[in-house]
Amino acid sequence: MESTCDDIGRLVAQPKPPGTVMQFHYAVQPDPGIAIAKHLKTRSYERVYGPACRLHDSNVDFYTDLANGRVFRTENASLNVTVPVTMTGDQTNKGVGAFIPALAQELRKYGPRESFRALAQASARTKDDGVVRRLLNAEQKAYAKAVKIFRQVQANSPVTLTRLNRPQLWGAVYRSHCINSRNTPKLSPQMGLDVRDLLCAQSIEPGGWYMLHGDTPVTVVSMMRPGDAMFADSMRVLTAHPELTFKHTLVAEFVYLDQRRAIRRLDKRIRQVKRTNNRADGRKNMTPEAEASLNDVLAVRRHVAGTPEALVEMRFYVVLYGDAARTVSELKASLAALEENCEKVMAAMQSIDGVEAAIEEPAALRYLYPQTMLGEVRAKPNGREFMEVANSLVGAIPVESSYPGSERPHSIYSTKYGRLVGVDLFDGSIINNPLILVLGQPKAGKSTMLARIINDVLASKPDAVVKAVDIGGSLAPHARSVGARYFRFDINDPKGFNIFYYPELKDGGMATDEDLNLMVLDALLLASVKEGDDSAPDILLKAIREVITNYAKRNGPGKPLREPTLFHLRHMLSNYDYGSPQLRERAASLGLALEKYMKNPWLDAPMHEDFLQVSPYEVYELDSLDVFQPDVRMALAQRVASRVIRTIGKLRLDGTRTPTVLVFDEVWKLRDNYPVIMKVIQKGARTGRKANVVTMLATHSYNDFEGIHDITKTAGAKLIGKQTGDYSQLVKDSNLSPSAVAAINNIRNVDGEFTQWLLVAGSGADMVVETLQCDLSPGELWTFTTNPSERDARARVSYLKPEWDGSQVVTWLAAEYPRGLVSCGLIEIEESKLLAVAN
Repeated sequence: MESTCDDIGRLVAQPKPPGTVMQFHYAVQPDPGIAIAKHLKTRSYERVYGPACRLHDSNVDFYTDLANGRVFRTENASLNVTVPVTMTGDQTNKGVGAFIPALAQELRKYGPRESFRALAQASARTKDDGVVRRLLNAEQKAYAKAVKIFRQVQANSPVTLTRLNRPQLWGAVYRSHCINSRNTPKLSPQMGLDVRDLLCAQSIEPGGWYMLHGDTPVTVVSMMRPGDAMFADSMRVLTAHPELTFKHTLVAEFVYLDQRRAIRRLDKRIRQVKRTNNRADGRKNMTPEAEASLNDVLAVRRHVAGTPEALVEMRFYVVLYGDAARTVSELKASLAALEENCEKVMAAMQSIDGVEAAIEEPAALRYLYPQTMLGEVRAKPNGREFMEVANSLVGAIPVESSYPGSERPHSIYSTKYGRLVGVDLFDGSIINNPLILVLGQPKAGKSTMLARIINDVLASKPDAVVKAVDIGGSLAPHARSVGARYFRFDINDPKGFNIFYYPELKDGGMATDEDLNLMVLDALLLASVKEGDDSAPDILLKAIREVITNYAKRNGPGKPLREPTLFHLRHMLSNYDYGSPQLRERAASLGLALEKYMKNPWLDAPMHEDFLQVSPYEVYELDSLDVFQPDVRMALAQRVASRVIRTIGKLRLDGTRTPTVLVFDEVWKLRDNYPVIMKVIQKGARTGRKANVVTMLATHSYNDFEGIHDITKTAGAKLIGKQTGDYSQLVKDSNLSPSAVAAINNIRNVDGEFTQWLLVAGSGADMVVETLQCDLSPGELWTFTTNPSERDARARVSYLKPEWDGSQVVTWLAAEYPRGLVSCGLIEIEESKLLAVAN
């Protein structure tokens, strides 16, 4: 933001003809739900996971209700440049140059006896009506001169400026003059068309401290005194204020002066201040106010001495609009709201050091308000100017851009600053790496955020698939609510989990290099191969490739599935010719190390049919492995991670792949209890973009990724919640600015209301940094919650109402406690209400 402000400062400081006005408009109005409309337009309603739609639709309805209540805002910025161009023949159409020929013509018409009548007619004909009349050639030359300035501004702007074409320009000007009109009249292609009658279709009537523009009351809050120092983020008190969601427009005008005359005015002002403080006896008696005024003027004068700095006059207003009123009662209510909004704006402006702001007096309002409309700005002084060097006032221009959101969002979030945005984790134009990190301290809402994203993808993306690794049961409530396949490993019910199975095997396809590498990792773990053994991986890779090749030939369409197992790998290690006695001996030792796992019902068996069933949403819970022997537990955990990480989108007939989300929750536990999984993630998470796969890793701290920082530091997006301890490595790897670090430190979560997350996506100049707010509908809150009291309440309702399914339990809790228990200061439900409910 600082660099953008500096670049705009250089743009404003560039020389321009005297009288040129650069008018910056930053228009804010309530957001009717643009992100919601984009989502509803682009989401799929077919081939989605039906059970997830109920929760997702409740969230969409929740945000729709908030949007209807004018909780959110949307902005539109424009730059209007007015260039005065004077041609040689302009003077003949006004003033004495036009009056004398007109008077002579009238005298010839009426004669000398009617000289007074001729004088009146000539005066009326040549009265300056503000319209410049030129021949077509002269107008084309004048336009060519102005276009040079327009091109200069457009070429040197640090942000992309799109010049409005004729219909767009006419539409913007017309809507600025006729604010109650819903339609814009079509403009005739005739050149030189007089549009004044069209622009004056709505009256502007004074009402005291407000003006009634058509049916809409409007007023103006002006900056009476600029701040002591205007910085790049000074305007954030207005542009990032979550309560300023009503319709208003920030107007910053820069009027270019004749530099020589402006400097002479400064010198004259300096002499005047000094002269007024000289006493008759020659002594000087300067008051503190006079001394401060003199120092201000001297500072400006010194700044322009011998420098290319441009002196400009800046004017700053905020135009506020009330609701359209057609009756006296509506007008009264609109004015009350307008007055309250004025107080909010003045309080926000005066929070900038040194700024003074006030509502314009009736007389000043009648003069100033018309000049804030598009096309009506004038360089003529109006009493609200501040003469300064351009760079010192450029902080008054709103330069901070907000994240507009994705065009095809699957999730909708509000922001900390009152905006509504859509997020698409599959949007490659913003997220260039399919690895997503979710970081937050305990109780920061990581699992809720994961469940929300999972649910949104399943309910919005056609044929979406989600595979998740869960520790601690954080995803269990959501998985059970939507009917996901939730796998727990029962030591008394053995089910084969075969690392050598892959989906293409049944059709006779060969395993990919990624699949083979993960199989090698599994064999290295079971054979207890130590780090630094260079021969073992090569031997195992050759043996595994040979085993897979042999069994791929035995499978095919219409044939029964035949899977290789650990037994076949051991046999290959014992019988394959590796080319040298040393390698054969090493292969035999590897086979011997695998001997202890032969006929193990979990590790040396074909894939159990439960794991062969295809499901859009699968969750593997690893806490259930605690009762297994350490080596078997570690091997099964690695096989689960391998199965999840190598899941890719299914190839459709049109050549595209189905969207797939892979989730690893509580990575810090994986690192401590199952370090082998970190190697699996490191090998598998690098790929995925081409296969339409997004991998999400959730943990407490960025330091939990120690050992795999080579992939995490290039993650495509990071969702950063509340942080504890040192996170300087995260700041360094993500190249976060001081403002982004401050945003992390200011993250605030409210139980039962929302959690806040800093979204960091992309890199370099294209980096997106936005504070998202995860708001939950009552149904989502009771489905996703992991709070002990609320989790117990959910279980208690299920116990007392065994005939209810999960959705009925959540529906009752959401109706009785829409914001949960914790936000209300409760720890349990009132069971009498539940027992009174008819079955």
